[in-house]
Amino acid sequence: MVVKGFYAIFILMLFLINLAYAQAPYLSLSADKNVYSVGDRILVYAEIHNVNDYKVDAMLQTLLTNENKTYPAGIIPYEFSLDKNEKMEILIYNISIDENFISDKYIADVIVLFDRVKVARGALAFEVAGTLKGMSADIKFCKDNLCENKSKIFLKNENVYIDYDSDVLNPSVTAVLIFPDKTTKQIILPTSIKADQIGTYNLEVSASKEGYRTIEKKEQFGAIEEDTNIEYSEPKAANNASLTNGVLYILIGIIIILIVFFIYKKKFSNKIRKI
Repeated sequence: MVVKGFYAIFILMLFLINLAYAQAPYLSLSADKNVYSVGDRILVYAEIHNVNDYKVDAMLQTLLTNENKTYPAGIIPYEFSLDKNEKMEILIYNISIDENFISDKYIADVIVLFDRVKVARGALAFEVAGTLKGMSADIKFCKDNLCENKSKIFLKNENVYIDYDSDVLNPSVTAVLIFPDKTTKQIILPTSIKADQIGTYNLEVSASKEGYRTIEKKEQFGAIEEDTNIEYSEPKAANNASLTNGVLYILIGIIIILIVFFIYKKKFSNKIRKI
């Protein structure tokens, strides 16, 4: 009973949203259903009315999104002309529903422009139910089994811990691991392997769960040689010493020149006095 109550509230919300957003002087949005299931076809219409007493160049910009933001978003433009007081109905969405279409709440957002000026905006909400739900499975490579230190670069013979994050509980996550020498290994995540080969490792992942859409993705990580300690060589220190000695020699030279100058000056002054 509680579920049916929530469902009834959602249907009422759909009706109110459609009523509030879809009705405008220039724009009216409509669909043949509020809830769609497998085998249905989503049909969304936009009726545009030029209330002006002159002809206009019109454009519609439509965007379909879902609550979980998994539907591939993209603005679809429609361009046409309308004479004064003319109405035109356009089928803006015609989508077939199969079991792979994600169950979710959707909104069709429509903007109307007359002569490149926005004159109206409307939205129409509907739901897709009874199909496979969407889920996420984000693969992560770590240096420890708690995955506190994530990385995609490892040292040769280092343990690589492969895990995942998902928004559903306990999905089945399997993968094919392709080693740098092109040999393969079937693994089940989470797991760990030893990176005993240098190069790039490829991971082909499949995540599934009953009632959810299967996810397939590819990931990579790499293994490199162990770091080598780089020691500073003595010649660099010798160069520093040479630089210091050079400065010292210059200072000594300047001091000697000054001493000779003052001695010469003193002797020259004494000769002038005798004359």
